[in-house]
Amino acid sequence: MKFSSPFIQKRLFNHFSEELFKYMGIVYTFDKLDHIIDNNKLNVKNLLKQYEDYLKKNHKWLLKDAPRRKDLRVFEAVYHFNLYMYLFKFLSPKNGRVFPEFPTGNGKIDLIINYQNNIYAIEIKSFTDYT
Repeated sequence: MKFSSPFIQKRLFNHFSEELFKYMGIVYTFDKLDHIIDNNKLNVKNLLKQYEDYLKKNHKWLLKDAPRRKDLRVFEAVYHFNLYMYLFKFLSPKNGRVFPEFPTGNGKIDLIINYQNNIYAIEIKSFTDYT
């Protein structure tokens, strides 16, 4: 489904993300995060590495009740919602914002991050390591 109103799209994305991932566990520890974020910029590559570590550590319980395809693989959209919630919870306390695009396969960017007046774009591809 595609919505022309970004407001409606974001509200629906928030709803589905929160519905699937009410509890995210510990999104990050209080280790030094200066390799990921500082007062001026965000290192998206390092942030995604941290997300990957989080997903590896928590995927069994995190994706236990996730909607699945007929071949029992988790729907790609579930990862979109999960990454969105992870980024939202990570960036919100630091005044960062995440804007979703619905995973419709229409070629648009999946997630847009705004942090300290810098814009970062993320295109999500299917995970192959987790079921």
